[in-house]
Amino acid sequence: MLKTTLSIVLIIIGVCYPAIVYFGLAYFELNTVLLALLGVLVLRIMLTRKKVTIAPWFIPASLLGGMCLVGAIGWQSTLVASLYPVIISSVMLVSFSYSLWRGPSVIETFARLQEPELDERGVRYTRKVTQVWCGFFVINIGIASWTVFSQDLALWALYNGFISYCLMGVLLGGEFIFRQWYKQRAQS
Repeated sequence: MLKTTLSIVLIIIGVCYPAIVYFGLAYFELNTVLLALLGVLVLRIMLTRKKVTIAPWFIPASLLGGMCLVGAIGWQSTLVASLYPVIISSVMLVSFSYSLWRGPSVIETFARLQEPELDERGVRYTRKVTQVWCGFFVINIGIASWTVFSQDLALWALYNGFISYCLMGVLLGGEFIFRQWYKQRAQS
């Protein structure tokens, strides 16, 4: 129970990375904020090592994110620290794209957790959803990069810590609604 609670807290902290950086810098030195986030990342890696088979992108994303944090500490750079969301989206794009090439797609892998005997139509559908996520990541990388190089920390935190998550939620919710309609139509 404690491990699960700690895992959830660490995920929430990871999701809140932009807000933590933005508000943390108002009260603490850059190194203090980044060392705390690096500690959270290390704990998260230690707690989720066994889940890598479901989400193989987790380790590369974590390692690159950690390197970004270490680089930001070494160079005393908020700019380098603000690249973290760009790095994570880039790793997600590479992972999702690679799964389309090598198979099974990332979304198919998740779908098979609920429906192990996924039919061919389901495989095609999950492949298309994976392609949509790839498109989302391309756009997100572009906007997140723009916010980094705008050097407006408030804009960066707003997009990367709120708007991008809202967009992901809209995509997830929209896909869920579409999937229900698609399944119902297929049964007719």
